[in-house]
Amino acid sequence: MIKKISLVFIVVSFCLLTAASAQEKAKSQTQSEPAQKQEVKTIFNYKTELELTDKQVEELKNTLTSFQQFLLDKKKELGLINSELATMIKEKADMKLIRNKLEQIAKIQVDVSYVDVETARKTEGVLTPGQLKKWKAMQEEFRSKASQK
Repeated sequence: MIKKISLVFIVVSFCLLTAASAQEKAKSQTQSEPAQKQEVKTIFNYKTELELTDKQVEELKNTLTSFQQFLLDKKKELGLINSELATMIKEKADMKLIRNKLEQIAKIQVDVSYVDVETARKTEGVLTPGQLKKWKAMQEEFRSKASQK
């Protein structure tokens, strides 16, 4: 059960990390190569529509880059702890020690969720009320179209 939860967490973290790099990969793909995946669009693709200033773009990039680095660090930490846990389980370590290791994993998951919410709020704080309203409407439209597919 713990392995499944940890695996799900790692997969979600990996998806978050790779979504940001997917856009760069799509841009670097030459026109002679067939597009295998649809380009991942981010708020930066809508700079004109949202009337984002250069300062706002810089703040958003800094916030998201910081979050991405945080995720990478936690992914490494989680990998190490999961490895230690697997060894402890295999070697039939004391249950209190195993519980402590599981609590470390849970704390990392809480930390990641908290920083995710914090990053979303920081991101929203960079936008003006009008930009935020427009961005949320655009996101809702994207979700609606995606659910229709």
